[in-house]
Amino acid sequence: MRATLTNEGCAYEGPTSAHAGRFTIEVANHSGSFAGFFLASASQDSGIDDLQATIDRLLRRFRRSGESRLRVPWTPIVESAVGPSETGVIPADVRAGRYVVLCLVGSSTDTRRTSSDRVAPEAVYVATHLDVTGVPIYP
Repeated sequence: MRATLTNEGCAYEGPTSAHAGRFTIEVANHSGSFAGFFLASASQDSGIDDLQATIDRLLRRFRRSGESRLRVPWTPIVESAVGPSETGVIPADVRAGRYVVLCLVGSSTDTRRTSSDRVAPEAVYVATHLDVTGVPIYP
């Protein structure tokens, strides 16, 4: 499992299903920006295109209005922050369910009015859905 961020977008290689429990997703940031890679729980009925359209709409609204309390359509489980031209891993330990692998491109400028305001990412990409099944088995 590997997610790769470039200046053009985010791509995923590998299986789109996994057994519940521990696994890792390799991540590579081949862009010039700081990035966050996330494994997040997602709605069972949302397709990648629908989720990406919702994310794009939320980012446009945030940039237009500066609204800081966006309700994102996922729940972050684990993340890996990766600098430009660096690699890392998302160390997952999850139950059965539907998840998404997300790539967030960090903002190049800080436009906050106060330190408690959020900074919207430049972009958020849905790399893939990941269906996790079974019951975790630990040694």
